[in-house]
Amino acid sequence: MRAWEAALLAELGAGAGPFTVSRRCVDVVELVAVASSGQARAALVDAQLRRLDPDVIDRLRAAGVAVIGVTEPGSETELERLASCGIEFSVPAGAAANAIRTVLDAALAELAGTDPAPRPTGFRRPGAGYRLGGPGRDR
Repeated sequence: MRAWEAALLAELGAGAGPFTVSRRCVDVVELVAVASSGQARAALVDAQLRRLDPDVIDRLRAAGVAVIGVTEPGSETELERLASCGIEFSVPAGAAANAIRTVLDAALAELAGTDPAPRPTGFRRPGAGYRLGGPGRDR
């Protein structure tokens, strides 16, 4: 378990945070299985997760799961990896649960085809914590 995961789980406690963690998946196979079973609405995925690729992200979205990448702060390499997989939303490792919730809400709204009102603050620069940019992705 990475340090950011342990810190986030500790912050959330026993369901006391702005969202609940229903399951911590150890690999993409388990993640896709959990998503396909309808047990999750969103997934936080580490940018360093092995076997993360566009097919995995397509399968998660097809299951109705919004995907948010987690990167080391300032890691352009990790942001590029997320973008190449098709992940449009990200948060830096160590982000507070309330900040993650704001990005989760925006990702869920986009998946549902609605326009999230107003953009989250604190995640202003595209590619550094709110919306990953790229051709056809900027709004």
